Amino acid sequence: MAGSKRGLGTGAAVQAIVRRRPVEAPDTAAAAPTSIVTALRRPDAAATGGGMQIVPLTDIAEHPDNPRASLGNLTGLAESIATFGVLQPIVVVPADDFLDTHPRHREAVGDRAWVVIAGHRRRAASKVAGRDGIPVMVRADLAGEDLAAAAFVVENVHRENLAPLEEARAYALLADLGIGQREIARRTGVSQSHVSKRLALLRLPQEAQDDLTAGPLTIAEALTLSQAPAADQRNIYELAKRMHWPINSAVSEVARKADEMQAYDEACQQAEHEGLTVVQPDKQWGRAAHSHALYSDTDIDTARQGGTLVAVPTARGLTYYSTEQVRSDGPTNGAGDVDDQERRRANKARAEACGRLVASCPTTQALAADLARTVFRGHVIFADSLRRVHQWLGDQVGDDTTDPHAWHRSLERDGDTIQAWVGWAMAVASDEGHASTAHTRWGPVEAAHLQRLIAGVAYEPTSWEQRRLAAAIVASNDGSHEGTQNTYDDDPGDEPSGTGAEERP
Repeated sequence: MAGSKRGLGTGAAVQAIVRRRPVEAPDTAAAAPTSIVTALRRPDAAATGGGMQIVPLTDIAEHPDNPRASLGNLTGLAESIATFGVLQPIVVVPADDFLDTHPRHREAVGDRAWVVIAGHRRRAASKVAGRDGIPVMVRADLAGEDLAAAAFVVENVHRENLAPLEEARAYALLADLGIGQREIARRTGVSQSHVSKRLALLRLPQEAQDDLTAGPLTIAEALTLSQAPAADQRNIYELAKRMHWPINSAVSEVARKADEMQAYDEACQQAEHEGLTVVQPDKQWGRAAHSHALYSDTDIDTARQGGTLVAVPTARGLTYYSTEQVRSDGPTNGAGDVDDQERRRANKARAEACGRLVASCPTTQALAADLARTVFRGHVIFADSLRRVHQWLGDQVGDDTTDPHAWHRSLERDGDTIQAWVGWAMAVASDEGHASTAHTRWGPVEAAHLQRLIAGVAYEPTSWEQRRLAAAIVASNDGSHEGTQNTYDDDPGDEPSGTGAEERP
């Protein structure tokens, strides 16, 4: 943990106990307090080393290990003291006894005769009120470091204005002495879980601790951050601040990225195990990358046996390509060129119609039906569909960003209605992605997609689309195009979009 050297694991307090001069305890069991609370409230005269007296404020040193970082606003307390005086004595120990067990604080104490154990605010407010002296209860028995630390906790832990980190430092003083969390909880009257959670705050990144003290970070968010793996906490907090995200969203995102990196590394190891060369399809083949992609086990085995099989590791696993083209980029004759141009025009018109369709949230019935069909078929092409939906809805929901993935992550902050809307749009985009690909054979899926556009936004099919639909009907009647299968169905979830480099997390 960056920051203050006080806290868990310093060991200084333990060393001080070893050097401490023994303190004589009362002889009877009745005189021995069961807790530090009892000791402070009902001091035994034999154990205190003195009773109540008035001492000059200038003779009292503040305890150097006081866990309170600030004494807060003293105005109201000072006014009360100026009018009525100090009604409750502060607790002090003789400086000589204190320095016997705290020699490292000799410079801080100086030549003053007393060190305050409980009552730091009353002492400071008395100075503000112009008082020369203050009533004190002398407690020589609290000179030992363990008892003094417990006194700090009792004095401060139940104050309403005690900051979480100040409370945590108070518990840490006891933890430094080797006192377990269960015993700390017993002595201070809180649960062990509460002690554990407060101590965890001291292990947060220093920036998070500073913000918790200053106010931007709430105690609830700090506790959420403290539950994340220690190695990830700094990245989580930096991401949350940069993106203006809740802590839990940043925790989920960092965990997702870690899972993606692990999956990517495993895919790389798999490629190495299979003895395959790793390629970047875009750089190697450009726009022809899709013609090298392999989707079926048969094609993959053929390429493996022919020595042309290569691989692309992704966060979703290993995808395969062949160094030889396995499907044509499109017709090359004059008639084919015309057909390809018509296909491109139809694709553009349908994409615009899809944008109009998803601009409004659908009915619950339509949304559920489309999502169910898409999930059942397993046809979602995530990266390609996300880019389409970002173009269609990026101005309406989510963060204003040009990065589709960042936009998608920003939707985690939105409610179920928005997320269901975007999920439905992803289903529409996935169907459009299949329909617009050059080597996709049209069938019932594409026909249903076109009918959805006709019914939803009065889309008028082009002559090219009408011909594709007619061919699909003939193929369906001949039994040559069963169900919803197309060229992606061997492995629809891993359809490479021709941007292999983008798949790397």
